[in-house]
Amino acid sequence: EAVDQAQQRSTELLLARLPSPPANLLEIGSGLGTTANLLSSRGYNITSMTPDSSQIEVAKLRSTQSAPLFVESSLEQFEGQDGVFDTIIFQESAQYIDPLDIIEQSIRLLRSGGELLILDEFLLRAINKEKSGEESGLHLKHDFMAQITRGGFDLLEEVDLSSGASPTLAYLLRVIQLHYEKLS
Repeated sequence: EAVDQAQQRSTELLLARLPSPPANLLEIGSGLGTTANLLSSRGYNITSMTPDSSQIEVAKLRSTQSAPLFVESSLEQFEGQDGVFDTIIFQESAQYIDPLDIIEQSIRLLRSGGELLILDEFLLRAINKEKSGEESGLHLKHDFMAQITRGGFDLLEEVDLSSGASPTLAYLLRVIQLHYEKLS
């Protein structure tokens, strides 16, 4: 499927798992503000963060009347109020943060009974970097889940989209090859 269709499917997965508005949501990794603006327009109280000031500028420019709160910060340094969020959303951002920081900050920021919602990529098996010459940067799923569980969180649902990712990556590679000269 095309990348925009895959992104739409990811957004639909996210929306189906959120509490009803007006819940207090914290989005880790605002990107250009697309998800935060969508959630805000649906009645959520959303705080969206990124350590990238240029992303904040673009996100604010793209905001609607019911604008989300955009914060320039990393999760590790975020000093938001304790226990106010119903859900913390990691959509393609958990891979950049140490699991222990995710646990520590989530425990502090979530209200009692609050939830983590993680939509991200994970390694399914360890990569031997000496053999492959590569370092993925992704968390090993088994280890990540074990740390989150030890941190006091229960796994409520797991949806594996691996089978759909490979064709999407193949599509992306075809498009890059098709437009290579224009891109370089």
